[in-house]
Amino acid sequence: MRNFIISVMLAVFAFSCGDSVATKSKPKNDDDSSVSENDSDQTVSDDENVNDDNQTTKDDEVVKDDISVPDEDSVISDTCGNTSIEWPEVCDGGTMDCVDIDDTKYSSGKAKCKENCSGWDIATCEEIEQENCTNGDRRCYGAYQYQICAGGVWGEAETCSKSGTCYGEGLCSNDCYPSSHYSYSCESGHVYWYDSCGDIEEIKENCGTSGYTGSKYCIDNDVYQDYKTVTCDYQSCGSNTEGIYIEYCANGCVAGVCNGVGAEESWYDSTSGLTWQNSNFSANISATEGATYCSNLVFDSYSDWRLPTISELRSLVRGCSSTVYGGACQVTDSCTSYDSCRTSCSSCTSGYGSGSSGKYWDSNLTHTGTTFVSSTILSDYTTYSWSINFLTAAMTYDYSSYSKSIICVRGTMSSASLTPPTGVTASDGSYDDYVYITWTAVSGATDYYIYRATSSTGTYSKIDSSGGYNYYYDYPPSINTSYYYKVAAYNSTYGESAMSSYNAGWCY
Repeated sequence: MRNFIISVMLAVFAFSCGDSVATKSKPKNDDDSSVSENDSDQTVSDDENVNDDNQTTKDDEVVKDDISVPDEDSVISDTCGNTSIEWPEVCDGGTMDCVDIDDTKYSSGKAKCKENCSGWDIATCEEIEQENCTNGDRRCYGAYQYQICAGGVWGEAETCSKSGTCYGEGLCSNDCYPSSHYSYSCESGHVYWYDSCGDIEEIKENCGTSGYTGSKYCIDNDVYQDYKTVTCDYQSCGSNTEGIYIEYCANGCVAGVCNGVGAEESWYDSTSGLTWQNSNFSANISATEGATYCSNLVFDSYSDWRLPTISELRSLVRGCSSTVYGGACQVTDSCTSYDSCRTSCSSCTSGYGSGSSGKYWDSNLTHTGTTFVSSTILSDYTTYSWSINFLTAAMTYDYSSYSKSIICVRGTMSSASLTPPTGVTASDGSYDDYVYITWTAVSGATDYYIYRATSSTGTYSKIDSSGGYNYYYDYPPSINTSYYYKVAAYNSTYGESAMSSYNAGWCY
């Protein structure tokens, strides 16, 4: 295409020049003769010729129809060869040291500028011989540095750490180069491999886990079961097995099972909805063993017993306002930190509870133990478990491995865990215009709701709250008319308790 365009341009140029020559007047000769413009022997000036082969010569410059045009990739410019570098030239004559072109590839030689100024001719450059190596190989690079082979070539030099010197095959004197399975030792109850630098590797021998093994059996009237404790001593696993007390059988023991377990040996707490083991014994074992004991317990025809949480254990407290469930003490299933939650957990006077032996729990409980452990671990001291001393209603804690009394529980804790008020009394005509109502305060209650009906079996409607006081003044709709009153306890944790028994009152 380019040749065609140039040919057209040359043809136009030739035509234009021919037309100019045909109309030009010839200058006079010395003899003053002239040539007519129409003379068949028309001539042109000495410096202009028109040839039959369409070649036009002007000022010693020859242009032909078939003139060659450089390729598009060439960098030839109108200024190539003037010794000055203009775009798009890379060079314009001269030479360059091959090292200056690429010092990582060439070691010596000079490169000439290409004739079309497009770059340097590297044919005479001496290439650096690349040193091949095996990936991962090391070598010293002076006294304090080393190189590591990567991609078949040596990488950049790196300095030894810890002020070490390089020796041998690129090793640093103060560094450790691990050899796997160098030694083994006990770690976290199992045997593990260690490398030569002392770093732990994979497990070598699994010592297993501790737990009950085999069937239950009887010793006199007691149920026992073997408990296997696994150990790891220095470099090897070990174990020891001992019989653990599980349960006392009041009516005798046969093949690890108590005879004649009666319903009277469990107690249902209507305030919490939980059922408690209630036999006259105290199993003094650790919290961990207690959890296993309760899970293995078949009692009162049930097998779904468990060690109680601290909130469940608190639901047994009676008569001590700080540690009763919903009281000021912050320790619950959702607040288990010693540092953050053991606030306002004051105990009460020892032996002044309403339960057996002066314990601060329900009088229906007959356990002989004092301090009972829960399954709740202290979140900030994980080797300790929360417990309660029911002789003082104190919130306590101790190592989970220490022996405590155990009481097992089953069921789901209900939301109505406040005890209903007792001792409700309404005045009988003692005052004009109002009825004075009183009741016994409930531990853990922050308020009381007063209900009124027109008959003992009628519908009781809530008329007001006492604002936390255990008394209330009611101004009924009518005088000289009997009204029936019930009271319910309330706090934000439990919500509202069941209503109390009713009492009638009137005013004049």
